Amino acid sequence: MSRNGLWHSRLKLTLCSLSLLTCTFLLDKRLREIESDFDVKKPQKSDFLEDVDYALDSLDYMQKLKEFKAHVRPVVEQSQTVEEHYWSCYLKQPESVVHSSWLEQNDFHLFSAYYDRRYSSLFQESHVIQVLGMHFRRLSNETDVYCNIFTQDGSSASVKGYYREIWQRGWDPRDHFYIPYLLSCPVPERMKDLQQTYSIALSKTPCKATPTAFAVNKQQVIQENDKDDVVVCVKGMDFQEDISSSLVEWFESQFLFGANKIQLYTYTVSPKTSKVLEYYKKKKNVSVIPLTLPGNSPNIPFVRNSYIWRNRQQKRRHELIPYNDCLYRHIHSHKYILIIDTDEIVVPLKHGNYKNMLDYLERRNETILLSSLSVRNIFKFPTNQTDSRYEPYILRNNMRSRKPSAPGEYGKSFTRTSNVATVFNHFGLHRQSPDIVRTIHIPIDVAVKLHYKSKCPIESQNECGSLLNDTIADDSLEPYAQKLNKRIQDVMTSIHL
Repeated sequence: MSRNGLWHSRLKLTLCSLSLLTCTFLLDKRLREIESDFDVKKPQKSDFLEDVDYALDSLDYMQKLKEFKAHVRPVVEQSQTVEEHYWSCYLKQPESVVHSSWLEQNDFHLFSAYYDRRYSSLFQESHVIQVLGMHFRRLSNETDVYCNIFTQDGSSASVKGYYREIWQRGWDPRDHFYIPYLLSCPVPERMKDLQQTYSIALSKTPCKATPTAFAVNKQQVIQENDKDDVVVCVKGMDFQEDISSSLVEWFESQFLFGANKIQLYTYTVSPKTSKVLEYYKKKKNVSVIPLTLPGNSPNIPFVRNSYIWRNRQQKRRHELIPYNDCLYRHIHSHKYILIIDTDEIVVPLKHGNYKNMLDYLERRNETILLSSLSVRNIFKFPTNQTDSRYEPYILRNNMRSRKPSAPGEYGKSFTRTSNVATVFNHFGLHRQSPDIVRTIHIPIDVAVKLHYKSKCPIESQNECGSLLNDTIADDSLEPYAQKLNKRIQDVMTSIHL
């Protein structure tokens, strides 16, 4: 590496740092002006020296990343002992228990909590209460988190928790955001799997109870062979425009291909779109959970919409909360979760449905423990060459980009619920034990993901020319077209769209 590069020139590094600080100051100033109109407050303020350290640390990490020297946090945990403060602790029972999302507690913003009976390398002999939440900025390595566990009959325990950031610094090293965390709280043996309701409160010192605790979801245990196959998970929908017709097309394709359930999260949708959601909640196995943003983030709908799309990196971190909530809602009921957007359709090309395809892939990989099975992405952009036999857009648009995305780029995965502790947008992130393998890519002749985009995504700007103009006929939906067309038309008629 050249000694004249940025990292080996103090003057260049200083000028670069000053430029970054100036840009940060001007952007923060403008954001404060905008947010003050809606009484949106910063969670905390940093002084000048903190900002200098922050800028230099980010630069340092990016340089190490470039040199392949950056630290990558492990995604499989070492075994931990259960540390309970039994003799020195008396916990007062909480005065109230909250069941809905976003309880602010000791700098944490808690979204949901689940009782987890699965084996993991982290607490090998214990059941675990898994808490999903966010914390403004990254927790330091010296920070301890304690879990105060309560049961309905008056039992309690204060145990040391273990936290994992649902992120890797290589994706973006900055931390001036609400950061998603999974906090794992081991359940003492004496309180294990009681026929009681559980609640939990978090603190940064042991035995520090709070008046309010968070309810723990405790699901029925279902044997692996009796579980449903696939639940589809969709991040927070925030659409000011009407997407009702395309949403019907999307729903019907998911159920035709074998989704057992669809779990959606919503911020704001149009009245017609809401009408479609209500129809599917009544007629099919569809669940819709309303979302808000944590802390001092805006929740007036049109302000929130602007805030979400203006803060792209915060948006990416927010999405990980509903994705992981969907995972934990279904760890005991479904074998796989499939995380996709409402402009994406995974098509099984050889086996007719998801179950048959997954059975085939499991037989091919029967000697290993799977985490995620990733499907290759193929873009479909608006085209003048359409199939006039069909009215639904997903069937009329019968052209695709010739070149599929590379494995791992824009791919989406079927993730094994028994084998992962957290999920990212595209694959399982933290794995339950060392013998579980990393993501496996499904052959492109077995399944593809059709990605219906109105324009070329910004991340692919260098390839947009070929993606938009070098196209071929797409017959991947042809074997299902007549049946899918009828299903869509029947629903459109029923809802009067």
